[in-house]
Amino acid sequence: MTPLLPEAIAAMDEIANRLDVAARFVLEPGEMVFWHNFRVMHARTAFRDTETQKRLLLRLWLHAHERRPMAEAIRERGAVMDRVHALGPTAVEAWPGAPTR
Repeated sequence: MTPLLPEAIAAMDEIANRLDVAARFVLEPGEMVFWHNFRVMHARTAFRDTETQKRLLLRLWLHAHERRPMAEAIRERGAVMDRVHALGPTAVEAWPGAPTR
């Protein structure tokens, strides 16, 4: 890690959390959101299931016909993720960092 990386990460975190930059919302039943995982910085806040509210997160992988320029390392990570997803749900759940049920 370069000495400037922690400072750069802190600056990105500060910018991403500014009220004039961040979009915070709660999806209502029937709503969905799409974004390009490698183009949009995103996160989720903590969520705890209750008797009346259960979290449902579905992932959909779309491949654009006309690809935009992307760093080779990100393209390679996407290809690895495609291969893992092609193996099915068991492989996806075993993926490091996969959400737990």
